[in-house]
Amino acid sequence: MTQALNIIYNVDAISHPLTGIGRYTHQLGLQLQQNPAVADLKLFSGGRWPNNFE
Repeated sequence: MTQALNIIYNVDAISHPLTGIGRYTHQLGLQLQQNPAVADLKLFSGGRWPNNFE
């Protein structure tokens, strides 16, 4: 039996202009949102909890 994952994802690297790490972080986060094994994905950046990757 697989347990659903609850993830806190730091998105500080996603800032414009996007660098390689920023692009990787953004794409990984988008894939985590679509993964059925992830029950809850919360974003964290600069001491706040943004609602989306924008």
